[in-house]
Amino acid sequence: LGALGFWASESSPALDPSVAAPLLIEALKDRSAGVRVAAAGALGPWAIGSVGVVDAVVQALDDEEAWVRANAIRAVQRVGSPNSAVIAGLSRRLGDSDRWSTNGTITIRRSAAQVLGTLGTEARAAVPALERLMTAEPWITNSSISDAHDAHFPGRGPYVTEWLEEARLEAAKSIWRITSDPDLVLPFLIERLQSTQVTTFHAQI
Repeated sequence: LGALGFWASESSPALDPSVAAPLLIEALKDRSAGVRVAAAGALGPWAIGSVGVVDAVVQALDDEEAWVRANAIRAVQRVGSPNSAVIAGLSRRLGDSDRWSTNGTITIRRSAAQVLGTLGTEARAAVPALERLMTAEPWITNSSISDAHDAHFPGRGPYVTEWLEEARLEAAKSIWRITSDPDLVLPFLIERLQSTQVTTFHAQI
């Protein structure tokens, strides 16, 4: 699986999707979380159109292992086909409670919001979920994230608020990219008017 993942990530001309895709789809069902993580990370543009790939990615979006879910979100961008099941799966991840970034600046929530924004109007069904993330009260949303985070990194709970704010900002940007409706994001921007993060938001959109 490691060699296959390397070939996949390098998009080797020798890689036969008809052989590799079924192997990775099967690996996504493996009992080992490490195998599932590697399989989700190996899926790339070479797999576009392969039978069962999109369904496998959708299932991986709900995997019990956070790193599998994280890699599945990234795989959505690589394999294309943003159908309704993909949109629904990404929408569910907007409520994820596990931190997966090693440097603590990116959460699964933020990653899901970001990918939904890249899908444009095709992700319109996700707007209600994005709005819930954008308007989430930090003390409500933080409780679920903090518990999972503190179990691995005791004493670093204060950083969780910063990560949540980044996820909220990403949700706002994605709502704008999907709808181009200022009325949906203006209340949030007004609320955050005194924050330097809002300036960043304006610059990025």
